[in-house]
Amino acid sequence: KDPWNAFDLPCYTLLITSVIFELTDNDFAYLNNIKALVSLLVWFKLLYFMRPFRLFGPMVYMIFQVAFDIKIFLVILFIVIIGFGNAFYIVLNDSVPSFG
Repeated sequence: KDPWNAFDLPCYTLLITSVIFELTDNDFAYLNNIKALVSLLVWFKLLYFMRPFRLFGPMVYMIFQVAFDIKIFLVILFIVIIGFGNAFYIVLNDSVPSFG
């Protein structure tokens, strides 16, 4: 029932996947992306281990409460950013030279 348990599965699965691809010496194009995501997830997992400490626990709790409270704002902000990105892509599509 703890949300951190659902967080562990992708973290450890991607970690094992990246180690396997690193050891087999495959030329997997997305290996650096997987390793970057694993690194981000492991550092995020550090927040879980900081919760019991008197100095860090309230700060971690506050960060998650603030993130939970602004989720509606972030959805609206995401829609606005995607809309402006789409508009700029349409306007500037022919004026940017191709590098390919």
